[in-house]
Amino acid sequence: MKKLLLSMILSFGLISLAFAQDKVITGKVTSNSSGPLPGVSVYVKGAASNGTQTDATGSYKISVSGNAKTLVFTFIGFKTKEIAITGSTVNASLDEENTTLSDVVVVGYGTQNRRDVTGSIAKITSADLKDRPLATIESALQGKAPGVFINSSSGKLGQALQIRVRGISSISASNQPLFVIDGVPIVSDALGTYTEADNPLAAISPDDIESMEVLKDAASAAIYGARGSNGVVLITTKKGKQGRTNIDFGYYAGFSDPTKKGEFLNAAQYKQLMEESFKNVDYDGYANSSELWTDYTGTNDWDGTTDANWVDASFRRGHVQQYNLNINGGDAKTRFLISGNYSNNDGIIVSNRYVRTGGRMSLDHTVSKFLDIGGAINISKVDNYRIPTDNAFSNPLQLNALPPIQPIYDASGELNNNTVYYNSLIDIANGSNLSTTYRTFANAYASLKITPDLVFRSEYGFDFNNLEEEQYLGSKTQDGGSTSGYGNDYNAKSINFNTNNTLNYTKVFNEKHSLNVLGGFTFQDTKFRYGTVTGTGFPSDRFVKIASAATISAGSSFETEYSFVSYLARVNYKYDDKYLVSASVRTDGSSRFGANNRYGTFPAASLGWIATNEDFLKTSTWLSLLKVRAS
Repeated sequence: MKKLLLSMILSFGLISLAFAQDKVITGKVTSNSSGPLPGVSVYVKGAASNGTQTDATGSYKISVSGNAKTLVFTFIGFKTKEIAITGSTVNASLDEENTTLSDVVVVGYGTQNRRDVTGSIAKITSADLKDRPLATIESALQGKAPGVFINSSSGKLGQALQIRVRGISSISASNQPLFVIDGVPIVSDALGTYTEADNPLAAISPDDIESMEVLKDAASAAIYGARGSNGVVLITTKKGKQGRTNIDFGYYAGFSDPTKKGEFLNAAQYKQLMEESFKNVDYDGYANSSELWTDYTGTNDWDGTTDANWVDASFRRGHVQQYNLNINGGDAKTRFLISGNYSNNDGIIVSNRYVRTGGRMSLDHTVSKFLDIGGAINISKVDNYRIPTDNAFSNPLQLNALPPIQPIYDASGELNNNTVYYNSLIDIANGSNLSTTYRTFANAYASLKITPDLVFRSEYGFDFNNLEEEQYLGSKTQDGGSTSGYGNDYNAKSINFNTNNTLNYTKVFNEKHSLNVLGGFTFQDTKFRYGTVTGTGFPSDRFVKIASAATISAGSSFETEYSFVSYLARVNYKYDDKYLVSASVRTDGSSRFGANNRYGTFPAASLGWIATNEDFLKTSTWLSLLKVRAS
């Protein structure tokens, strides 16, 4: 009996000792502005491996040892907070980190703190774009990203911009960087038939952009393989934010005038110059300049009083109007964003007009503390009322070649069709030239936290781009007059599917060793389809569609397709918040190459040293950050 009693006493003692060694802490994490915070990392100070994350309501539960003294709370966008363990419940209220937006940069397939980046990356945020009347997203990079040069090949509205990241890398191939929107590489190739190509990125509203990162050096861009050789532009679009529903409306209006128009001879000066020219050839056998002019041109304009300003006829005052509406909000579990935009731009060149209409919707949902899902879709329509290429006589800017002694309109009030060179205003009045682009971007993702340190993310996206070019030249025009009207329809489609699957491991060891390992697989399939048809012999200038043509004079179509399959890996290591090491490798396989030469491997490595975290600079008041890096 005494032995049994002793055994029971010892058992109760051991149980009491076990309870004394381990305890369960619960609590809730909130912020002053956003309410409960899901996804906050909570761990024991000095034992980062013992941690958890808050759920959709901001609540957490963690088992700690009896000698644990402090809990650490960390979350992107908020200051890290340490709270002493004084009982079984520990609540925390985090303060927003005002500098986090600029301190966190998007890199290939993830994000990094700017201090820890060892490559060369330039970042532009939505604050840099605010209150700037930007026509396209690329123009936002002008003057804002060091090492990025942007040039407009033409002053026409909607034309593609030349973007060069640290100069050119190829003599014969494209030098345009790779554009990636929300993780999906998009088609940035011009699909149109014109020398001054349409801008495929003009369908994206700058008001929908949260940030743009330009990966400039080899170390940062190599994670995108061969296509990153000209640099990479990562575009992150806006998403809904937790909190009350916000409605933002913006309106912008302006006008533009040509500032440097060419100065050409007036009628008197023109006749004086031509008179001397005619004298030099002894009037080519005619009695005087009037007879020579009449015989060569078939007009009596030499003896008239016309003093036409053909330069002014090619220009006008331009106007621009932009509207945008943004509605966003949500709670701890679901965040949403709905936006719409409209832009109408009348250029300074007559008949040149550009209209963009678009809408976007984004939805993010926290299913549990382990699973997040979401997606976004962007739909846009662009109407580009084009003018011919610069070297064509039908371009309005070529009107300056017409003599000022010839009137713009004839005696009947019609546009003068009896000029030395073609009066291209007739093409505008008796024709049309419209390029219409329909574009859809969409992506969906799922993020699964297998453990607090290991996250699997799967993304799927597509990019549909449909370009329609419709040109009609009526019976009064130079090219359409001889055939009773001329019509041409051209259609081009690009269909791009992309999927990314990555596994990301992040761990801090002994508070000094920080390790991030990324591995992934991507697949991309892109198709291009083209078709064109030409017709002549229209019954009237009111019937401008090819179906009304009496003769289908030409037509063709073709299709091309290619695929990419890629395997990638990256390791980032930081020691004592001072020494940085990064390495990546990507293997690309392309269907464009032969079976024995389809794969190429692209490795990269970089080092960094944050000198201001050394003891001899920590107390410096005149130096905030000094980092040395090589890649």
